[in-house]
Amino acid sequence: MNCRIVIACVGFTAAALPAAADVIYDNTTTPAGSRSFTQLQIGDEVDAAGSARLVTELYIGVSMQGQAGTADLQARVYANDGRGGSPGSLLWEGPVLDNVSLTGGDDLIRFDVPRVEVPGTFTWTVQISDARPVAAGLPHYHPPGVGSSPGRAWFGNGQTWTELNDPNGRPINFMSRVIAVSPSQITLAVSAQCPGGGGIIVEWGGASPSGQVALLFARGTGNFIIPNNRPCAGTVLGLSSNQLQVAFTGGAGQGGSRMIQGSIGPGVCGGFLQLLDLTTCGTSNTAEIR
Repeated sequence: MNCRIVIACVGFTAAALPAAADVIYDNTTTPAGSRSFTQLQIGDEVDAAGSARLVTELYIGVSMQGQAGTADLQARVYANDGRGGSPGSLLWEGPVLDNVSLTGGDDLIRFDVPRVEVPGTFTWTVQISDARPVAAGLPHYHPPGVGSSPGRAWFGNGQTWTELNDPNGRPINFMSRVIAVSPSQITLAVSAQCPGGGGIIVEWGGASPSGQVALLFARGTGNFIIPNNRPCAGTVLGLSSNQLQVAFTGGAGQGGSRMIQGSIGPGVCGGFLQLLDLTTCGTSNTAEIR
């Protein structure tokens, strides 16, 4: 290692490239010509395609009946583990997006999601408030081009849900797109001279071949979320914020594997390291320095 882990020896300056992402659901090509309106949460039950399950982007269609205006929007994602297959466990709740501009047509609004893991079947919802000058609703689209849907939508208050059905028996699906990435399989191992301090060896594998990585240190484990002004913003670490710092940045190594050596002070023993892949924003296991 090119520095002592006891201090923040390398700035977190490497630029992160977008993670390789897959569209796991897309229903944006075939409008059905109708819309649904409610002040409650409303959304679609979807069956995801592929194997990527860490959602990073959610796009929801919103329509303001031919008039330009604004609305406040809040998106959520649920597992369908409630009664009768209804939405149950809340997997993610996004912030309220204030005064979102709407053209009056079918606008596809983007919501950033911090790598939230979803099951194969899940429900997204959106709650629309303060719509001006007229009510905004969700345009119906069918059939999906990627993934599938049982053709049923849901509306409710987050606790009680009602299935939305078409009186003529037609499937109800809303305009939406879901993008996700696959979890990484990065491994990290640490061997150190503790408790007194001394030499340390750090080894990893499974990172992006010839990519860039950051080795992070903290006093404990946790679920710190990388803030917006840093590479891989929104990524949830397995580290706490207690003395969180960057110990090393550099190449991932040929084939994504590498070993680095250095020295530590006694105060670092008992802390934890985690590797962050700056190409995919994937993370390794946390490894205790002992």
